[in-house]
Amino acid sequence: MEPLRRGKNVALAGAGFQVVLSVLMLLLWLWIGSLTAMSAMGLLVVGAGVWLMAAVLMYCRQLESREEVELDELAAGRGESVFAGDETDRPAAERRRWFDKWVSPAFTLLWAILHALIAVVVIRSLIGREAANVTDPLPGVVFLAVASFAAFLFGRYVIGMSRDRRWHLLRAPASYLLGNVIVMVTTMAALAASHWAYAELDRYLAFVAPALQVLLAVELALNFVLDRYRPRVPGQEQRPSFDSRLLNIAAEPDKIGHSLAEALNYQFGFEVSGTWFYQLLQRAFVPLLLSGVAVLVAVSSVVIVPAGEVGIVKRWGRLDRQKRTLNPGVHMKWFWPVETVQRLETAKLQDIQLGTGAPRTAEDREKMVVKGVELYLWTEEHGRRKERDFLLAASPKQGERQDEQHGVTIIKLVVSVKYRIVKPYAYAYGFVDAHGLLESIAYREMTHYASRATLDEPVGAGEANRPEAIMTYGRARAADALQHRIQDAVDALDMGVAIERVQIISAHPPKEVAPAFEKVLQAERGREQQRYQAQADANRTLSAAAGRPQLALELAHQIRTVTDLEGLSVVRNQPKQFAARLQTYIAQVTEEIAQLDKEIAYRRQRGRVGEGIEGKRDLRKQYDEYKQFLDGIADPQTFDFNAEIADRRATAEAMLATAGGELVQIIEEAKVYRWTKELTVRSQVDEIARQIPSYRAAPDVYALDQYLDVWERYAPDLPKYILAADRDKVEMWLNWEPKIRAGAGMGLGQQSPTGQ
Repeated sequence: MEPLRRGKNVALAGAGFQVVLSVLMLLLWLWIGSLTAMSAMGLLVVGAGVWLMAAVLMYCRQLESREEVELDELAAGRGESVFAGDETDRPAAERRRWFDKWVSPAFTLLWAILHALIAVVVIRSLIGREAANVTDPLPGVVFLAVASFAAFLFGRYVIGMSRDRRWHLLRAPASYLLGNVIVMVTTMAALAASHWAYAELDRYLAFVAPALQVLLAVELALNFVLDRYRPRVPGQEQRPSFDSRLLNIAAEPDKIGHSLAEALNYQFGFEVSGTWFYQLLQRAFVPLLLSGVAVLVAVSSVVIVPAGEVGIVKRWGRLDRQKRTLNPGVHMKWFWPVETVQRLETAKLQDIQLGTGAPRTAEDREKMVVKGVELYLWTEEHGRRKERDFLLAASPKQGERQDEQHGVTIIKLVVSVKYRIVKPYAYAYGFVDAHGLLESIAYREMTHYASRATLDEPVGAGEANRPEAIMTYGRARAADALQHRIQDAVDALDMGVAIERVQIISAHPPKEVAPAFEKVLQAERGREQQRYQAQADANRTLSAAAGRPQLALELAHQIRTVTDLEGLSVVRNQPKQFAARLQTYIAQVTEEIAQLDKEIAYRRQRGRVGEGIEGKRDLRKQYDEYKQFLDGIADPQTFDFNAEIADRRATAEAMLATAGGELVQIIEEAKVYRWTKELTVRSQVDEIARQIPSYRAAPDVYALDQYLDVWERYAPDLPKYILAADRDKVEMWLNWEPKIRAGAGMGLGQQSPTGQ
């Protein structure tokens, strides 16, 4: 009976101690303003009830014990008790059983509801609430340290008493008190963090006490339900339903080790817990554990940032206020979990593949393997991943207006975007998924760009800003444009990345159009062949004419300018004719400039920059200068045509002096013919001048001499006959026999050998 009275007194003392702790925590909350202290007070204030319930149950057992003693004394004095076996004459025992059956479970249910209500109220007050302005937390830390130490000592003392079967009811309030000690230590940590300028931790730790109350309420409710169906063996200790098993484990962790030792002994079939190794481990476990924790804490205080990376320091899971970054090397920090470091690769080029989908299967890829090499042909599906479709705007056909609606072209487009992190804080903490956002931005810009681009055709007139030929000669320009567009988009969001390179890896039509596309390519190649043949013939002709094609074209243009100016000079005094001829010349030059522009664009589209395109540009520049010169002729009366013609003729002659080929040969032959003709005529003139005196002295003789000279000059081999008499008086006889010598003449009156 005396031990039960002692247990009741200890329970009452514990209730008073619990009330004192609750009042002190209330004062601490009102004094310092800590949210953790407020939530801890909600756990402490309901603790007195379990002490009082334990005291009531102990008092009931004390009365029952006194009743048994009195009945035993009565039975001993009279030999036999008249009340033996009659339970109705034992009110104390009946009262104890009634309390165990009804009051204890009812208290358990009410206590669980009370815990749940307090937890809900505290949590609702904490949600959305800013961190409290804790004032002067150090005295509160010292006060809580003393109070928690006293509570720990008292709780351990009562736990020791509860191991006695007579005081087992004290186990529940003692375990609850030790659970309160854990919450008080949590409050100390929150106050210490507030002293070190981490007041936000106080708001987080304030959720520990209501979370513990919710867990305790759930356990008590389960105990209430299970206790109604738990079988009761006579003589066996019955644990009250308000006795928390979770708090028992926290209050007596040594029982866990004892249970494990018992399990090992049972498993191995011998006394494992009695071996020297287990005993050594049992004695050195705490020092080893503490040493391991110390080593882990020390190791967590050292951080190594590899080359090419940057470390971002976070304190208590949040970014450091100073936004500290750690460069490559070895650094010291506060141990985990006070400070942690997140590393970002700032030197590495991150890659984003645009235009690719799901990976292709190994069976599909094997189809394109030839002699161990995987071929990449756009006429077949290729690559490690499937390629996606993109829409390109179709160029208007010849004869269509620019404002008409046109179709679209489907193209397979794969683009690689390389970027580097330049602002670690903005990239890592400015966005939830910076890499995914950057990929979406790149897809958006590529889709917008491709929707306006042409496949391989140049853009039409008035569309200078429109992207063109994304599959052929415009690929490099498209990559540059995409890089600038993506960079501008990420800069607008301040993502902290630099787009280093954008490369169009693949750009081709779908494989379904491969046959038709190859026919078009075949026709284009045939056209190209004819074009090259014509160009070769033109170059051959120009080279034969002036030695070099470019010189021939420039010389022809210079001669043409001289001819045009001479034509304008002729009609300078006729305004209408002058204006009409001038406009004709300007239109011709404009047409030639347009033809040169087409030729330059064609060569640029095919990437043939080195095939005379610079010469075409120089010639176009000369044409443009000549057009501006013609446009500048305002008043033909004041314009000095003679000086301009002389200047351009001199330029043409200078160019001609450096030329070669057939042109120079023709000019030289013309010069030879000219001098030959001139000298011949001059000699004839001189000869006539010398013959004039002879003519004057004897005109008839001079005329006869010239007449005979003509016959001698132009018919030297013909037989000639000189008749001294009049032709009417001469009779000629000719013998045509073969013996007559050919070409032998017969004199007048000469008789033939035959006498005829």
